[in-house]
Amino acid sequence: MTEFAGSLRVHNPVATKAPLYVKSAERQGTLAGKRIGLIWNGKPGGDVALDVLEEHLGKRYPDATFWRSDWYSYPFTDGQLQQIVDHCDVAIGTTGD
Repeated sequence: MTEFAGSLRVHNPVATKAPLYVKSAERQGTLAGKRIGLIWNGKPGGDVALDVLEEHLGKRYPDATFWRSDWYSYPFTDGQLQQIVDHCDVAIGTTGD
C-alpha cells in the first residue's frame, strides 16, 4: 500500500445557478380571435398534449388561429422569441415525457 502524506483539494465542477424569477404573463380576457402559439420542445408526449389542446381550443374559439414553431429547444434565441411575438397574441408551451 502506498501512503499519501500530502493534501488533496476537491472542487465541485458544477456551477451554481442564479435564481431566476419570471413574472407570469398577463391573462387575456378571451382567446376569441387570437393568434395562439403552440410551442413544443420535442420531448415525447408534448406534441400530443398540444394536439389535444388545439382541438379543444379550436372548438371553443372557432375564430382563433394556431401557429406552431418548427424548432425544438429551450431556451429560445432572440430570433425565436421574435417569431413568437410576430405570429402570436398568446403562446402555450409544453415539454412532455
